[in-house]
Amino acid sequence: PLRRQRQMCIRDSPSPGQNVSLRRAYVSTFGGSFVIQAAGVLSGVLSARLLGPEGRGLLVVVYLIPSLACTLANLSLPMAVAYLVSKRQYDGRSVAASAFWLSVGMAVLVQALLMFTLHLVVPVDKSDATGVLRWYFLLYVPATFLGTTLLGIDHGRQDFVRYNVLRVLPPVFYVAGMIAIRAMGAISVASVAACNLAGVAFVAVMRMLVQWRQLSPANVRIGIL
Repeated sequence: PLRRQRQMCIRDSPSPGQNVSLRRAYVSTFGGSFVIQAAGVLSGVLSARLLGPEGRGLLVVVYLIPSLACTLANLSLPMAVAYLVSKRQYDGRSVAASAFWLSVGMAVLVQALLMFTLHLVVPVDKSDATGVLRWYFLLYVPATFLGTTLLGIDHGRQDFVRYNVLRVLPPVFYVAGMIAIRAMGAISVASVAACNLAGVAFVAVMRMLVQWRQLSPANVRIGIL
């Protein structure tokens, strides 16, 4: 019995390669979370210093409405994609294409609903932010939907290095962009918002390029999500 137990332990224990993979996943995940938190602190300090109280208040309105819309309207699609990919019950191309085009449709629907109701959700004393909010919202929503949905594929595949590298790029781009516009003397609510949008859009574009061959509408499978 003791020999059998030892054999079972040896058989069930992770291989050296698996140990390295797990260690890399933990390091990249904790490292990515640390970078995101640090960049969040830096961006908050920079935006407050560069824009002042009034500009900072307008920037909060610009960020808050699109962020809430994406959080409430994505219906946990990235998590559903990660789950389907991890189960490997369906062809990877079908999952990628179905998730991509579903996220496109959801983003268009959210844009259409909120673009006609922005005047109802923007406070009267923050109406100066409406002009920036319109173009920021039109670009931020699809970039966020597409980027987070496709990152769900990396999450499901347990490709944590690429997943964590890509998820830290938006806050890093944001901080770097604010430092750049400060050096150029081009500080405004619109330019700071553009810095934030640039990182989100860059991740979405990069992730689409990685998966581009699989995103054909011909690979869409109705009812997979």
